[in-house]
Amino acid sequence: MITPASTAANRRSIICPYCARIAELVTGETAVPRHRAMWSKRFWYCGHCNASVRAYPNGTPMGLLATPRIRYLRKQAHDQFDALWQDPKRAGFVIKTEADLYITQSKMRKRCYTWLADVLQMTREEAHFGMMTSEALLIAVAEMCRQADPAQIRARYGGAMARNTQEFRTPFRKAAGGAKAGGAKATQNRRSA
Repeated sequence: MITPASTAANRRSIICPYCARIAELVTGETAVPRHRAMWSKRFWYCGHCNASVRAYPNGTPMGLLATPRIRYLRKQAHDQFDALWQDPKRAGFVIKTEADLYITQSKMRKRCYTWLADVLQMTREEAHFGMMTSEALLIAVAEMCRQADPAQIRARYGGAMARNTQEFRTPFRKAAGGAKAGGAKATQNRRSA
């Protein structure tokens, strides 16, 4: 049984990208029945394929509808991402007061989002976990595991940034393809020597 969160907000509709049916604005009791803490929240929910996304109080979705698998990938990626910016000491910041911690976490979070946007070749506005597809999430998780050094992110994205210059762009797919090609050449060179 779907419990509508608000009849006025339900006049707006979202089409589910997975089954092409209309998603409904419901309470968390319907969308995430196992998570009691979320029952008072609002969600856009497709009962046919179990896709859902949180909604703001005015009914606007916080991202794109996601199946349980994509929601799982989003959570995994976001957990990895949070680990980068939540410990500023790892990035070389000196923390003396709680205010210092808050300010440096805020700076580091912005720098990490800028880094993520560059890695995924997106704008900072597009580099929002709620807006990502499963492919982009897998790339993000792989890249974060490979390059998760907060000190490098602080050094690279601190101060004046040369955004969108060749030096700061890290095209993941091109780099991965180039590494494979380089690896094959190196193997050939070792065999011929």
